[in-house]
Amino acid sequence: MATTPPAPGALRRPTHQHSLLSRAVALTRARLDRRRLVAVALATLAVGLAAQAIQRSQDIQAQLGQTDSVVVANRDLPVGHRIEATDVVLRQRPVGHLPPGSFRNQEDVIGAVVVAATVDGEAIAGHRVSTHRLGLLAGEQALTVPFPLAPPPVVVGDSVEVMGVGVNGGFDGLGADGPVSVTARSLGSARVLVVDDNGITLALGQDQVAPILEQLGGGTVELVFSGPERPVSGDE
Repeated sequence: MATTPPAPGALRRPTHQHSLLSRAVALTRARLDRRRLVAVALATLAVGLAAQAIQRSQDIQAQLGQTDSVVVANRDLPVGHRIEATDVVLRQRPVGHLPPGSFRNQEDVIGAVVVAATVDGEAIAGHRVSTHRLGLLAGEQALTVPFPLAPPPVVVGDSVEVMGVGVNGGFDGLGADGPVSVTARSLGSARVLVVDDNGITLALGQDQVAPILEQLGGGTVELVFSGPERPVSGDE
């Protein structure tokens, strides 16, 4: 059967042009397929990483235990500072790692006096603050003692050892000087509340007050500087 010749003037697509077009289409499709594969792989990786992060968080939570909102210091709080609203903030902390007597409400500590230095981010515990205007804790009393002969350079919050000092001898009853001996006994430890022109006001246990007053009536009281109260590293 004879082939009908093309009409005069009809356009003919060259064979090599058709081949190039097919290759371009195939290349474009291949590129699109690769992009789809990369997108799917990235999405799968993101899902896997999110799952790992969730699992890691759950593992850490299981190790630390249940958390709760507690009041923590929003900055370093020195001894003697009266806590203001901007000094504290609520934070989540593991319940098992909280110090005894931690506060859950900021209102409970606002206006309290810091009796043990607290660092930024540390949970505020009941034994580190006082609602008394002088900073007395439960079972403590305040007693002002006159300045000793050589008062140590103490400041509010320092810990001191209270020593009762007495002098024995010096006169033998016959008009002659006899041997002199100095005795000293510990009257317990105390915390410095106030240092002013009247003396040094100490926070004492209730059972310490009478012995110190007795000592002041018949001798002198000296203070041995034990050092300032230092903040504890991390939550107690």
